[in-house]
Amino acid sequence: FLDILSSLLSILAMYYLTKKIIETWIVWVIVDFILTTLFIYNGLYISGLLYIILTILAINGYFKWRKTLESYEKI
Repeated sequence: FLDILSSLLSILAMYYLTKKIIETWIVWVIVDFILTTLFIYNGLYISGLLYIILTILAINGYFKWRKTLESYEKI
């Protein structure tokens, strides 16, 4: 179930990304958390580490996009 859910959420996140919707980063964090949990549970520790890094990048992306949006709103 979780692998299918993460695939569907990934497709949703890609759609949001093409529309430049900031919530795409929140969806990516959820996907990365699900996949990190699955990989670590199944003993795939290197893949789990990769998805921890991707989670950090998604959080960073969210804050950068939010900062950019706030600067555009001030104009």
